[in-house]
Amino acid sequence: MNRDLEELSRRVVECLEQRPFRPHPALWNGHLQTIVGSRQRRSFEWGWKACVTETITLSDRAVIRAEVVFSDDASPTLVAVHGMGGSADSVNMLGLSHKAYLEGWNSVRLSLYNLNPNLQRPKVFHAGCSSDLADIASELFNGFGFQKCLFVGVSLGGNILLKLLGEWGDDYPPQILAAATISPLVDLTASWQILESRSNRLYRWYYVSRLRRLALERADVLSSYLDIERLRKVRTIREFDEAFTVPLSGYQDVFEYYSESSAVSKLGQIRVPTLLVHSRDDPLLPWSPLTSPAVERNPRLMLALSEHGGHAAFIEGARRDIDRSWAENRVVDFFRLVV
Repeated sequence: MNRDLEELSRRVVECLEQRPFRPHPALWNGHLQTIVGSRQRRSFEWGWKACVTETITLSDRAVIRAEVVFSDDASPTLVAVHGMGGSADSVNMLGLSHKAYLEGWNSVRLSLYNLNPNLQRPKVFHAGCSSDLADIASELFNGFGFQKCLFVGVSLGGNILLKLLGEWGDDYPPQILAAATISPLVDLTASWQILESRSNRLYRWYYVSRLRRLALERADVLSSYLDIERLRKVRTIREFDEAFTVPLSGYQDVFEYYSESSAVSKLGQIRVPTLLVHSRDDPLLPWSPLTSPAVERNPRLMLALSEHGGHAAFIEGARRDIDRSWAENRVVDFFRLVV
C-alpha cells in the first residue's frame, strides 16, 4: 500500500472515529430506521435551486435521463446511482446532490430507465448492468467533459457500481477519483432469501408493488416479450425477477442472474479508493459479505460499518452536520478527503 493510500485510510478511520453513528432515539432498530428513511420528506433550502435535465445515449441506443447541476468546470463531479425502483428524484439522490453543491462540486443524478421507444427490444436496467454504467461514465468524461468524478451508489446502485469497479480493476478510468456506496447490495442470492423471510413481508409488498406498477405501465410494449398475467401475480422479488428481469436481460434463469450480477466476487479486484457504508441491523441486506477476507485484504476498500442505521437510512438523533443523514454526510467527508 503506497503512502498516499495509507494516509487516506488513516484519515478515514480518524474521521469515522470522531463521528460515529448515533441513531435517533425514536428509531432504535433497523426496521424503524428503514421505514422512516424511505418515507421521510426532506427540505433542501440550503442547496441548489435549479438543475438541467440532460439525456445520455448508451452503446445499445438506450437513452437515460440525468439531472445535472453545473458549478464549475474545474470542480469535481459527484455522480449518484439510485437503488431498486428509485430514480434521480429519490430523496438520497437529492441529498447527495445538494451537499455536493455546498462543496462547490458539480453533480449528476442518474435515472436508469430507458427513454428511447424505438429499441428493437425493451431495455431493462438491473443489478448486473455494469456495462451500461461504463457507457454513462464514458459519456460524462468525453461528452460532458467531467474530468474529476466521484461515484456513489445506493443499495442496488451500489452493486452496479462495485461490480463495474471490480471489472475495471487496475484499468479504471483516471477521471474517477473515488467511489462510495450506502447500504450496497452485493450478494443477490443471500439478499432475496432475506427479503422472502416472514419478518420482511412489509418491505416485500412495498418493493414488489412499486416494481410491478412501473413494469405494467409499459404492458402494451412488453406483452410481446413477457407473460403479463404472470407479472400481475408476482408477490416476491424473486418472482418479479423471474417474470420480468430474466426474460428481458438474457439470463437463463433467476439463479444465473443472481450469481453473475452480484458484485461480491469482484470486491477484491477494486482499485479505486472506495468507502462502504453499511449497518448490521439492515433488515434487507446481509452484513457478512462486507467483512469477508477479500474485503479485509483490499486496502482500497474502506469500511464504515455500524451496529445501527437500517437500510440506506442512518437517521441521527442530534443534528451534528447540516442534517441528520449520517451516511450521506460521511460520504461527503470521504470525498472531501480525496479531492
